[in-house]
Parts: sequence; structure tokens; C-alpha cells
Amino acid sequence: QDKLRSAAAVRCGEESDNVAVQDALAKLRDKDRDILQLAYWDELTTAEIAGVLQCSESAAKVRLHRARAAFRKHMPPGAAPITAGSTTQKMGA
Repeated sequence: QDKLRSAAAVRCGEESDNVAVQDALAKLRDKDRDILQLAYWDELTTAEIAGVLQCSESAAKVRLHRARAAFRKHMPPGAAPITAGSTTQKMGA
């Protein structure tokens, strides 16, 4: 996470949305960060995430929903909305 944040800061500047994303991810619990990375970085479907986490697809959907909500709470007010396509780029992929 530290390397990704440093790369985003160098590439885009300390005040960019990219750095805000990295900072928000760093504040999450490991399990929330992991499921977001599976969904957005690895671009897995909910069914695939369920397979990785060895849980039901319903449980994976709930976990992903909760992780997204936690992520939004850590984003600064007024940050640009994050879409699936832009999130992968902002996460350093």
C-alpha cells in the first residue's frame, strides 16, 4: 500500500484523487481492502470473489457492499466519484 501511494503521489501530486484513494484504502480493515482489490484491481465477479473467499455469493455481495461503504467514509468530502473503470487506474493497476 505504501508503494502504491508513493507512486500515485509522484505521478499525480499529493492532492490528487489517486492519493485520496490510496489513503482511504490504507485506513480500511484488511478484509475490506482485500475484497475491494479483488473486485476492482483483479476485476473478479461476485461469484469469483465468493470462490476466492470460500463463502456464498450472497455473503460476498454483503461483504463487498460493506467494504464499499467503509471506503466511501474514508474518502475526503468533495472527492470525485469513483467508477469501476477509474478505480482500477486509481488503485495503481
